[in-house]
Amino acid sequence: MRNNELIKVLVLAVLIALILIKCTDQKTPEPVQEKTDIINEATYYDKIIEGKELGPWRTVFRDDFTDSSSSSINWIFENSRADYNSTQTTDYRASQANYSQWDNREVMELSAVRRGNRFQAGHIKSKIKYGPEQDEEIRFKASLKLLAQDGRNPDGSPRYVNFDQTYGLWPAFWTVDEDGWPTKGEIDIMEGYSYGDSEVFASNIFYGNTVGVNTLSHDNTVHEYDLESDTTNGWHTLEMRLLDDGGSKSIHIFVNDEYVKTYNNETDPNLELRNFTPHIIIFNLNVGHDGTIFDNDLIDGFTKAFYFIDWVEVTKRDLVN
Repeated sequence: MRNNELIKVLVLAVLIALILIKCTDQKTPEPVQEKTDIINEATYYDKIIEGKELGPWRTVFRDDFTDSSSSSINWIFENSRADYNSTQTTDYRASQANYSQWDNREVMELSAVRRGNRFQAGHIKSKIKYGPEQDEEIRFKASLKLLAQDGRNPDGSPRYVNFDQTYGLWPAFWTVDEDGWPTKGEIDIMEGYSYGDSEVFASNIFYGNTVGVNTLSHDNTVHEYDLESDTTNGWHTLEMRLLDDGGSKSIHIFVNDEYVKTYNNETDPNLELRNFTPHIIIFNLNVGHDGTIFDNDLIDGFTKAFYFIDWVEVTKRDLVN
């Protein structure tokens, strides 16, 4: 009788132990699963460069805009021409692109002012084209700030307003080969649009096999992003990386050092990144649009607009598969 009771107690103890072990297994996640989840959360850009040996960044070009005597070496100041997209509203003038100071920084200042029924604005472009060789990554990066003056305060000092308080401003930071556009590609790192009580910032690309005809769909290429995360008094860092991995090219956009967008040949059925050649760098401040982006009759909110560029650099690094 005692042996039977002992056996029952032992069986019951074993059953309880097995139940506890099973519950413990259910509560404890597998370490491998945790690692898989982390990998799945990686950005598209991180996945592309994962497992590749990357060389150090080396400087190809940099301008801190501290020496105006070098302007004729590095840049062309656009003069006596209308903007590409707003021929009825904006003319580019070299007088609206000047070396200046802002926020205790040496800067390139592009400005826009009304002259009669039109606007005159600043536009500069690099004299040299830049692009990656095979198994290289090239990076275009700049520090930018947008601001406007709208009349004066009661004490006579300038009254400054934020970009989103104006209507009709269209600044841009982009790269392009202007010869036979868009057959050699265009990459808009930043285009900004002000609408009086709001603002839009976006990247975009253009390409086509026929001169003068872009065959990419804006639904596929325009990517809007937010600049509100910046905490450095309105200064933002915009960046584009063009990667050539064994002849296969991809474009990657970063905003304030955070990855936001990738363009590759899957972005649009008509895109052929292999035909993108080395590009010049362009900074311009446009006002208005002849099409549907703005209502030119509503352009307002500023007596003078400013587009400050603190520095711009081009760097490269090698990619080892």
